[in-house]
Amino acid sequence: MIHIRTFTKIGFFTLLYFLAGCGKQSGGSDFDPASITGPFRWDRAAGETIKLHLNKHPFTESLVPTLDEFTELTGIAVEYSILSEEEYREKIIIELSSQSGSVDVFMTGPFTEWSYVRAGWLEPLESYLANPALTNENYDPDDFFPVCLTANRWNGKPGYSNYGLGSQWAIPVQVETYILAFRKDWAADLQLTPPGNYKEYYRFAKAMTRDIDGRRVHGVTARGIGTWSTIATGFLTGFASSGCRDFDDQMNCTINSPEAVAFTEIWIRTLKESGPLAWTSNSWYDTKEQFESGQYGMWLTVDFFAVGFENLEKSRIARKVGYTLAPAGPDGKIRSNMWTWALAVNRYSRQKLASWLFVQWATSKEQLRAAALAGNWNPSRQSVWDDPQVASITAEWDNYRAVVSENLQNHASVCFTPQPEVPAIGDRWARALQEIWSGTDAQIALDRAAADIDRIIEKSGMKALIQ
Repeated sequence: MIHIRTFTKIGFFTLLYFLAGCGKQSGGSDFDPASITGPFRWDRAAGETIKLHLNKHPFTESLVPTLDEFTELTGIAVEYSILSEEEYREKIIIELSSQSGSVDVFMTGPFTEWSYVRAGWLEPLESYLANPALTNENYDPDDFFPVCLTANRWNGKPGYSNYGLGSQWAIPVQVETYILAFRKDWAADLQLTPPGNYKEYYRFAKAMTRDIDGRRVHGVTARGIGTWSTIATGFLTGFASSGCRDFDDQMNCTINSPEAVAFTEIWIRTLKESGPLAWTSNSWYDTKEQFESGQYGMWLTVDFFAVGFENLEKSRIARKVGYTLAPAGPDGKIRSNMWTWALAVNRYSRQKLASWLFVQWATSKEQLRAAALAGNWNPSRQSVWDDPQVASITAEWDNYRAVVSENLQNHASVCFTPQPEVPAIGDRWARALQEIWSGTDAQIALDRAAADIDRIIEKSGMKALIQ
């Protein structure tokens, strides 16, 4: 079995060439959405069976108990598998590359979609959305936060100018942006205001690193393991806010530019002086436990982790956390990276109509509202976010709702340059951060990483696709 670590080390296209030799070439379904006419009906594919491939996630937990309702409505039977995230990402590559149609609907998101789009594994969904015979008049695609739909569009060409162009490859079920969670009680004790830029971020962390009742507490925590997830969250948010890019318009790596080096230095210096002693082994789960345990003062992190922070039964920091936007860059601008979990249809599915009906049902206002009430945060639809019962869940979470709303409306977008090698590139970049934390000069570490990343892009053939 090929492991996800292999995938990130060798790059997506190298792996794809290997898998293509192992898979079947069935060609998939030739279903044309435009061929369906007449009024919309939920029972158009009654009697068919679809197979779902799902990541273990709060959305999945809310979805599975309602699958019988979908079958009753449509006459479509549903089979599913649920795997942990790392197993899930590994297995879906194997399934899609086989071109056998063994999976019909699956969970994905922007960074992974870019790989799947280039491989030709995804069914474009815009023609389904546009056909009133296939899409219920109450579906209301305009109700999704625009940034959520945009994040799942791409024309298959590398370069940031192509972000948000092209086909709609998936429909979002959940969105995450990145905000600053901080101990408002500590800040009040120290008469500190939340940091507005990254120099203040450093000083804020430094001031909160101290002894409290004989116990050492630290001002900041963050992910630090040597994988692309360390880049994708708080770090990339600060990097982009600081006017930095991962690539220029010709797909030359620019993580070693002067402004990128300056931001990276202050990010690592903050962690080195005020963060976890074993930062390079910090996974998202370790970091979340650290913050919820009450040992750390702030974390630039996933917005919906507030669900755990505010859990009165399990968290030591419930109702003690303040929420604010990420610090601004030198020019005063804020950019938040983002991710959406979304549902996509396998291009090689033989049940595309049934698959689309499922995606449509699962991403409807009613289903996403039920998912939000069951704990799937944050919802990808504006009407669900504004629902009074949904809003009441966060009523006592400081100004969480205002901060997340501001992010979604004004600051959030995918900050990686669209291209299919994000995992391999992100892994190499994360290792450079670890080297800097361990004492290597930032310019030297980032120069080396940029050179390696340029080689990954060259081998992938991406530059030949630049317009």
